[in-house]
Amino acid sequence: MTARITRLAEQDLPEIGDYIARDKPERALSFIAELRATCAGLETFPEAHPVADGLESVGVRRHAHKRYAVYHRVRGGKVELLRVLHQSRDHLAAFG
Repeated sequence: MTARITRLAEQDLPEIGDYIARDKPERALSFIAELRATCAGLETFPEAHPVADGLESVGVRRHAHKRYAVYHRVRGGKVELLRVLHQSRDHLAAFG
């Protein structure tokens, strides 16, 4: 299965990198690389991850990577990577 990253998810990554770079600039790039690898790994078993609370009706799934969550869904035989958010954020508001 192939994955497609949405515009919103693509925007989330540099924001995360900028936030991390404030305290640990050397860690920011490697962490973003880890998140990208996690996203790419969802192509293998995208449905192995649980459906996100409150997003069951639209089939959005959640995969945790450290303090962040990658939100995705399977549609038309492809994985759509929807958002990458810190786990403390209100994910329902982000999908509102």
